[in-house]
Order: sequence, then structure tokens, then C-alpha cells
Amino acid sequence: IRWSDDRSVCAEDILYLFWPSTTCGNIRELHSVLLLAGPCILGESSQSWFIRWSDDRSVCAEDILYLFWPSTTCGNIRELHSVLLVAGPRILGESSQSWFIRWSDDRYLRKSFATALHHVKPDLIVFLGDLMEEGSLATDEEYERYLRRFREIFQLDNIPSSKILFIPGDRDIGRDLATLNLTRSRFKVYFQSPTVLSLSNIQIIQIDKLQQLLSLSSSGKSNWTRIVISQSPLLGAPDAFTEKVLQKLRPHAMLSAQDHSDMLPEDNVLVQFNGDVTTGKRLSVETVDTSCTNFWDYECKPTWRFQWSERQVVEVVVPTCSGRSRASTDLGYGVATIDERREAWCYHILWLQPQLYFVATYLCAVAVMSAVVAVVIFCQRRYCHSRLKSLPQYKPL
Repeated sequence: IRWSDDRSVCAEDILYLFWPSTTCGNIRELHSVLLLAGPCILGESSQSWFIRWSDDRSVCAEDILYLFWPSTTCGNIRELHSVLLVAGPRILGESSQSWFIRWSDDRYLRKSFATALHHVKPDLIVFLGDLMEEGSLATDEEYERYLRRFREIFQLDNIPSSKILFIPGDRDIGRDLATLNLTRSRFKVYFQSPTVLSLSNIQIIQIDKLQQLLSLSSSGKSNWTRIVISQSPLLGAPDAFTEKVLQKLRPHAMLSAQDHSDMLPEDNVLVQFNGDVTTGKRLSVETVDTSCTNFWDYECKPTWRFQWSERQVVEVVVPTCSGRSRASTDLGYGVATIDERREAWCYHILWLQPQLYFVATYLCAVAVMSAVVAVVIFCQRRYCHSRLKSLPQYKPL
């Protein structure tokens, strides 16, 4: 269990079981040399892209995602900054789920995030709230254990803190006004994150819709590209606070997570909003086509391109990445690629499959490799037995 948790169970992992130890008797002071003979990287003229890809990579369950995820480019624009959007991971609490369910969910998040991180190689990672399922209810001891799990799942010890933004969600700090200040203060202590972060000439501005807090330190800078991020859609139910955000900040784009607090399962759809930054009003609502969640539809690439505008703003709602979500078929990570020259920006969705698909893939991989190993062992024994019988038989004198 420890070995399978530390590693992805792939074809090359089975080899460890049959390789010899690289020691040399009882000698301790050794130098080891790894010898690579003829890797022979395949050329483009002789082999198809799939043959070259499978030769370059070990085909694991999470590697299959690369085939169906879109490229994180934005047309011919070269000077881009990529932002990986993680919405509602909601790591499970100890009081509501068993250790096995928590372990399975943590593994699902760990593997999918590692694959997304390798695919995107982002300049910034934004967590759009609901980091913990029971964050607002946890004691200080439980909160510290949840934090250790969270840091391990999302590799926070290996990522510079200047490249990460955290937004608290209602599951992190709650909605109870009596304890809101306390839970919010605890979140700030453990998840230290600036309200405004600069990325070249791009400003990422954090908005707290729960407490309706707005930082005006970035307003008035006309030469900056302003991106507003929120734990729930601002244009989903526009109010006076929404008008204030649009009129004061005049954002060029807005990125938010789904609001699951009062949402029924049948209402759990992804949308995009258009708003007027002059009046602060919502102009239109567009439902995002989620048919691209079909895992085997290679031609489906969920990518959108938007032109910058000083009058209108687009708000994109990012799907959750939690495998325990009620929207079990619309899971994924969001990627925003932002042009430094303010020509356009693109948004991509890296769709995920439910945990059941990953478990089935791992079981199939283990079953196939076990069958291959069994056949190889059987054939070797049969070959050795036949060779032994073919040798001349000598009878004792």
C-alpha cells in the first residue's frame, strides 16, 4: 500500500520486482555507473506521433490525460503567462469519511494535479476556495492535519509561495457571522496569500464576495491588465457589490469557482457571463458546452479565446476538481493564458474523469502486467524444461 501510494503503478514499476540489487557483496564504499546503450529516439519521418509519444513516455493511467487535454497556447501569441486554476478540491474531513475514502480521494487529487502541473507548467497557481471540506468546523489539531495533507497533495513544499494564491471558500471559513472573523483569521495564518499579485504587467486581484471586501489599491492603473478572481461568480447574481467591483476596478477578465452552497444537482452547470464595466450590469449568460467531457473524443478540445475590451468583461466559471462533487461528470482544472500585449486571452479546461475510471484503469494495468509476467515465467520454465530434456542422458555405471 505504501509503495503504490508513493508511485504510480505502471509497467516500468513491475520491473523493480525482478531487478537485482545493485550492491557488491559486503563492500560499502561503491561508485555506481548507469549505462545507457542506444536509446534510439524515433524520428518524425519514420514513425507516427503516437508511436513516438509511447516510445518517449511510459504509458500510465494519468499519462492518458495528455492525449485529450488541449494545448495551453493562445493562437500565435508567444508572450503569454499561464495560470492554473484549482477550484474546490475540498479534501475530505476525518469526521465524515473513513480513512480509505480519504486516502483514495487524496490520491486522486494528487495524481491529477501532478499531471496538470506537468502539462501546463504555470506561472501562477490559483486556488479558488473550498480547499477543505470541514475547514470551518475543524479544531486546531484537525486543521493542522488537514493542512499537512493539503500541502502534500498539491506539492506546496516544492512550489515557491510567490506563485500561489489562496482564496477562502464558505467551507474554509463558514458563513456563521459569530465565528467568521475567527475562521478567517486562522485561514490567513495558515494560507498566507496577498490580495493583489503582479505578474509582469498583469494584476491578479482577489475579491472576497462572502464578506464583500474589495481592494482598491489597483484601481486607476490603465496600463495594467486586471484579472479579478473570486470564490463564487460575481455576475451569477449581480448586486451592488458586483457593480462596485466592475466600476471601480474595471477588470479585463474575471475567473471564479462554482457556488455549490445553494445549488441543486440539476442546476450544477458551467456558464460564462458578460458584464458592462461602465454600468456594472450583467449583459448575457452563456452555458458552457460540457460535451467535451467525453474521455475518448480526441477531436474535442475545450478552448475559448477572448479579445480584450475596455467596456465589457467576461467571467468564466471554473469546474471543480473534487472527485466527490455532485457534478461527477464535469470535473477538471482551468487554465488561463494571458497575453502580455493585451491582444487576447484564452481559457482551457483540462477535463478529468471520475475516480472510478482511474481505479478501473489501474486495476486493468495491474491485471495485464500480472498476466504478462505470468506468461513470461511460464514460458521460461517450459523452455528450460524442454532444454533439459533435450540434453543427453547419462546412466550411472
